[in-house]
Amino acid sequence: MFENINKFVFTPGHGQGDPGAVSGNRKEADNVKVICGYIDTYLKSRQINSEVLDRDNNLGLQASINEVNRRYPAFNNNSNDNYIVFEIHQDMNAPQLPDEQENGQMGVYYFKDDDLSFKIADGLCKKFISYGAYNVNDNNLGNFAGTWRQDHYLDWAGYHLGFINFTKPLAMIIECGYISGRNSDEDLQEFALWIARAIYELKTGKRWDSNNNPVNNNNSNQNMSKARETIGYERLLANQKLNSDRVDFDIRAAVHGWRGEDPEVKLIPDFEFLVNDLIIYRNKAAELTNELIQHEDKVNELSEQSSEKTALINQQLGEIKTLNDKVSSLNLEIAQIKEKQANTPIEHKVEEKFSFQKLFVGLSKAGVLQNALTTLPIIIGYTQSPEFAQLVISYPFLATIVAVLPSIYSFIKLIKK
Repeated sequence: MFENINKFVFTPGHGQGDPGAVSGNRKEADNVKVICGYIDTYLKSRQINSEVLDRDNNLGLQASINEVNRRYPAFNNNSNDNYIVFEIHQDMNAPQLPDEQENGQMGVYYFKDDDLSFKIADGLCKKFISYGAYNVNDNNLGNFAGTWRQDHYLDWAGYHLGFINFTKPLAMIIECGYISGRNSDEDLQEFALWIARAIYELKTGKRWDSNNNPVNNNNSNQNMSKARETIGYERLLANQKLNSDRVDFDIRAAVHGWRGEDPEVKLIPDFEFLVNDLIIYRNKAAELTNELIQHEDKVNELSEQSSEKTALINQQLGEIKTLNDKVSSLNLEIAQIKEKQANTPIEHKVEEKFSFQKLFVGLSKAGVLQNALTTLPIIIGYTQSPEFAQLVISYPFLATIVAVLPSIYSFIKLIKK
């Protein structure tokens, strides 16, 4: 709604001898000077183009209107370099209201029948309520008991607001609580912070970082309204009547609950951002769930590969056992041959030696010895791997097999020669 507005101007109301509303020793004209200064400081800290007109509040109403029209051009819908001027006020005494309501209410006057002016007033009020401004719909307290917006034609009062009616640039009036409420410097800072934050967020679409406020006061810059502190955050939450089934309702519909348009919907401070954050977190949770599913698929894939490797290892172990059985059989045959040679007369040993050579020539031709020489190094190398070490834990007999493999390999190389 601030797309065509490039500069924000703030001017204090009353002045030039007009104190405005008075409560005890506090004067509206003095308070709004302080509020304007803080608004300007806050916005400049966020690189928003801002200035204060008549910072000392010496002009008065007519002179202020003349100065606005002299300095700033008329609003042009076709331009991106427009000004908007806010006159800052505090409302008159409201002794029928408790302090938290007097300080918690905000009001915005807009130009009647101007769509942009109405949208800005509406957007500001919704922001104020989301920060903690008081929001009621109690006919016993009057129309202005809670945060409100009102066009500048005050039919009920019989006149219109001259500052809005006679200025060339777009002009609006913001009322900051009641003068009869709390008026400490911290309270005035809070009014300024609400206004600056609302303008910043509506202008940029970004959330205000409350940890980086330029005004150095420990009590006023916690982005926590006095209304919330006084009433009690728990009571505010209880008034929301929110539950998990209502969290997902449309935010834009929810903020229309201000000033009784929907009595069932009562906004908590920062409610809009809380719901937006919830949506972001839910989307992130969905992303993480998808990643988890992908990881589970990867784990299953690795598990299948592990099963295949285990099957291959078992097959190789079977082959090793078969080779070991063959080696044992050969060792037995060799022992029998040696025993037979020892008992054979010398004249027959030549013939037996010939028979022994025939046996290994036959094995060599069959490819048994060559296959053994090829396979055994691979098997021996595999026995050094961590996977085989795990298998030995499960199958202790493998350690005995591994111990004889080098001897078998050396023996086969010998007889191959």
